[in-house]
Amino acid sequence: MLNVKKSTRVLLCLAVLAVVLIGAAAAIAAYGPGPGYHHRPGPGYHYGPPPGHRPPPPPPPGYGPYPGHRPPPPPPRPEWVWVMPGGQAYHHHWCKFVSGLRGLIRIPRHEARRRGYRHCRTCFRY
Repeated sequence: MLNVKKSTRVLLCLAVLAVVLIGAAAAIAAYGPGPGYHHRPGPGYHYGPPPGHRPPPPPPPGYGPYPGHRPPPPPPRPEWVWVMPGGQAYHHHWCKFVSGLRGLIRIPRHEARRRGYRHCRTCFRY
């Protein structure tokens, strides 16, 4: 600002702030609070649960953050293997016998066993 004392600048800023706040209060009084403002009902309103509200039932034993709590184990993920239609064995994707081949089918390992495939002795020895 120009050559004005610091105290004069402070008073000028306070006056501008007062004018802005008075204008905002007048706008709210004239037009309402605007969208997004939810007016609470009259006297006696409290912010707790509504009358007659029941809390949810406690969790079954074995669940929850208290001593002895253990979350259930995740469901087992199927191990995927590769089979060649008409072949006899199932393989890992990196097996030297199937890498680069086309026409392979990816199925879960338990399904390959159910269909009669045996494990590859090269890639399943580890």
